[in-house]
Amino acid sequence: MFLKMMKCELISLLVFQTVIAAVNVNINNFELEYFVTYENWCKSDKDRFQFIIGISIEQCVVECGARGHCSSLNYRNQINGCELFLTSETEQPIPGECVYVKKDNINVTKSPCQDGCAYGQVCESTSSQGGMCKIKECINTTAPKNGAVLGNLRGVGNMIRYMCNPGYEPKNDGQKPVAECLDNGQWSHVTECVKTNYTWASWSPWSTCSLSCDSGSQSRTRECSLRIEGNGASNCDKGDVDVDNSTCNNQSCPSK
Repeated sequence: MFLKMMKCELISLLVFQTVIAAVNVNINNFELEYFVTYENWCKSDKDRFQFIIGISIEQCVVECGARGHCSSLNYRNQINGCELFLTSETEQPIPGECVYVKKDNINVTKSPCQDGCAYGQVCESTSSQGGMCKIKECINTTAPKNGAVLGNLRGVGNMIRYMCNPGYEPKNDGQKPVAECLDNGQWSHVTECVKTNYTWASWSPWSTCSLSCDSGSQSRTRECSLRIEGNGASNCDKGDVDVDNSTCNNQSCPSK
């Protein structure tokens, strides 16, 4: 039994082995070195804010090194995909065709932005000597209380969708559930989810009487569509329709 446990631990170490090797990179006026944290290991997409396809692992490391808000990266070998994350929390290891690198293992020795960039900005090379700081992502995404955010790409122009938990809805009916990352690094809007119940709206006008005499009929309706925000109890189920029927023109018709 002891030998069997040792064998399992050895396999685990081989799969998630830390690679002690420094790689030097010189791209777009960035000079840096990095250590691969894990081979054949993928971080889950939690806290991912950027996904770039078609670049090398060296370019991926530069993309992370150019951002003060990047804490780790996955490089997906099969698709040449670069995933950037706001955190380095590893959670449960996921075997896969990835190389995982923590920001702590990236040492930027030269940057085209000599004075550095503010948190949330990206250093981009603009010439053979210099660079500029730009906003390329919205990184201040917060899930609403009693709700969630769907979508984890945070680049300018990307969209996220707000979803409220059952029994909750956006505070204002006019709020769109979708927000866009604007070029100022802010989302177009933030949704607040509130406890919402419903009661009956006003009655509609009476319909035209079916007969002009001898007791016709008419009806009116009301819909369960009036929102009650807060803790009040619902008087009806949203979308229900109540119908009220009545007689009308009860006078006798003139005899011929």
